[in-house]
Amino acid sequence: MSIKKTIKFTTGSVTLPPTSSSHVLPIGEQPEGNLDALNKLEDAMKKLFRNLDLLKENIKKLKVENQKLKDALGIITTEENIDGY
Repeated sequence: MSIKKTIKFTTGSVTLPPTSSSHVLPIGEQPEGNLDALNKLEDAMKKLFRNLDLLKENIKKLKVENQKLKDALGIITTEENIDGY
């Protein structure tokens, strides 16, 4: 059993059309489009930041290993980035 109700909204002199009867859902039912988008976005952001942290750690390890190889081979470089990368 579904309850169909038409609501008329008015704002100043502009009258908005009543809600469409084709969009009326039974009490307590949510539209299919509500898929908890904010929680999915938050999970994606957490995963992205976790991956960025892992990449940062790997870059640091690779720099140390690269420096050891340069020292072992006697390679001297004078170039450095502003950030030290």
